[in-house]
Amino acid sequence: MAEPQRSDQGGGVRVDAAVLGFPNIVKHIFEFLPAKTLCSAARVSKLWKHQIEIVLRQRRQYYWELFESEGGKNHVAVLSSVEQFILDLPVCPSLILVLSTDKLWKKKYSSSSDSGHAHSSHHKKKQTLAERLAAIVPPRCKIICSSTYGIIGTSSNLARTKEIEHSEAVAVLCFGLHPGLEFVPIDLNPVLFRDKLESLDFNRSDTEQAIQREDFGFLPPCPDIKAMLMCCNEICDPKIGQMLYTYFKKPLIVGGFVNHLCTNSYSYRECLSDMNIDYHELGDNEYLSCLGVTGDKVQAASVIFPPYLTTPEDADTVVQTLKEKAKDMPLDHTVAFMFACVARGMQCYGSYNVESSAFRKYFPKVPIFGFFGNGEIGFEYPREEKSEKPPDLFHSYTTFIVLLSLS
Repeated sequence: MAEPQRSDQGGGVRVDAAVLGFPNIVKHIFEFLPAKTLCSAARVSKLWKHQIEIVLRQRRQYYWELFESEGGKNHVAVLSSVEQFILDLPVCPSLILVLSTDKLWKKKYSSSSDSGHAHSSHHKKKQTLAERLAAIVPPRCKIICSSTYGIIGTSSNLARTKEIEHSEAVAVLCFGLHPGLEFVPIDLNPVLFRDKLESLDFNRSDTEQAIQREDFGFLPPCPDIKAMLMCCNEICDPKIGQMLYTYFKKPLIVGGFVNHLCTNSYSYRECLSDMNIDYHELGDNEYLSCLGVTGDKVQAASVIFPPYLTTPEDADTVVQTLKEKAKDMPLDHTVAFMFACVARGMQCYGSYNVESSAFRKYFPKVPIFGFFGNGEIGFEYPREEKSEKPPDLFHSYTTFIVLLSLS
């Protein structure tokens, strides 16, 4: 093999093109490149494509990061960092969850990735984060952006988990194509089935049979949903959650009330079109967006922090219960979600990060994400009682923490 030749300009090294035909060499190079670059490089040759497929399969299939403004003075830096994180992902994303504080939701910025374009910078179109991410993600990637009063997030190196209640921040969680795992968007127009909900009596023993007989053709046929993340606003009918719990054969349902929501799923756009609502502004209209998690190896567990638990010792006790529930759950590929009332956090404990710190004490290698809202959705899972009646799903002054094991 020829020795690398030193370039005449700048003292750099010019590598003989033949070197890039050696599988082990190109594979080693590809291991340092983001997925977006690899997808372009895969068009060069069959050898490159094969090596790239190997590299992508060997990578972990989910990534995350927490972004926070320094003193709330530079939202452009935060938004640009989020965008760059998405562009530099090591895997081709199939799902991206973006949790933003309200202070950042409507702020606009000019993308730094457009800097090489011919038009001058003052002609760049300013966009919100949701608008920009919808434009840069791969066509088949689902993206769900929401904003609330505060968020919970974990840094990519697991060194920092924070409950951010009063500043500009974004938490991002991205999933690649994980074999045996699927995320199913379920976006509903509550107006379409309000009459059906009113006719349901969940105290009756035959309600489950009535729901299965009813025409809910707008729901996807996914009988193996193990868990469901649910976001809605304050005017959503609580019966919606109970109907979904019954229809999908009793999965774990968790989530909360959000102030803004935007996704690129087809069902979401179709839902808003039926409601004559603009894609980026739901306003005071009733809305509901869910994400079903399916897979033979998916496991879930959840706990509730009731309103009367208000000390760090109480929080520690609750997380110990979650630890016991998860004793047989593999944690290598596990993420956690936390949905808290806006009245908890600092207002409840007198200090920040109490509940998330208790979680990290017992689950130091599991990233956690979530938000503070005006209402929480969920229940203790697995359920201790064997009742066929759906659990109460809508709560206030509570916190839910959920473990979701993906394999």
